[in-house]
Amino acid sequence: MQKILSIGIISFLLFSCLSFDFTDFKVQKTKIDDLENPGELYTLVVFYRSALTGSDMIIIRKYVLDNGTIFYTLSIDYSGENWRFMSGDVKIKTDKKLYKFKDKKVLQNATTLGVTETISVTVKKDVLSDMANSSEIRIQYWGEPLTLPEKSVENIKRFYEEYVSNTNNNS
Repeated sequence: MQKILSIGIISFLLFSCLSFDFTDFKVQKTKIDDLENPGELYTLVVFYRSALTGSDMIIIRKYVLDNGTIFYTLSIDYSGENWRFMSGDVKIKTDKKLYKFKDKKVLQNATTLGVTETISVTVKKDVLSDMANSSEIRIQYWGEPLTLPEKSVENIKRFYEEYVSNTNNNS
């Protein structure tokens, strides 16, 4: 019985620390209902990792406002039991270049379920192009850099091809 319990605990711990790459390319389209800036939002979850200490999600968004403005963001969402006090620094390493971004106001929230922290930075179309044309992407936002799984890189490429490359706005 103790052996079965030990195997169960070890299996749970191993599974809890796995990274999940999203094999299905799923872009969520949402209407932005805002009096000043109505429009549409396209969201792709690029990466999700769940561990005993919390979970991380990397998200790319395209905003298309009714006034013709188009811009893109990359967000990192953390949720867990303890604060990380993330600085807002984001580094993205592609095959060609190292990009550095800074979110000056990291969103932090405490709930009865734990804490959340969100870094969100605006990225230009050329950065997304570079990411889409890279064979490897590494992102650092807290602790050690993270190498995105191959499927995540493929989904960034597809998002770029279907939702970014055909737009005239260079934001």
